[in-house]
Amino acid sequence: MEISHTLKFALVDADGGLRGYYDHDEAGLDELLHRSVHVLRAPSP
Repeated sequence: MEISHTLKFALVDADGGLRGYYDHDEAGLDELLHRSVHVLRAPSP
């Protein structure tokens, strides 16, 4: 069985909502960290 994958990271919030895809390079990881902080600080419904 073949398994497909990508070199991108997906950011998912506490509700299971997709918040974005980010590259695995330095710029992408910096953006992922920045966005993750905002997602973690967002109030839960």
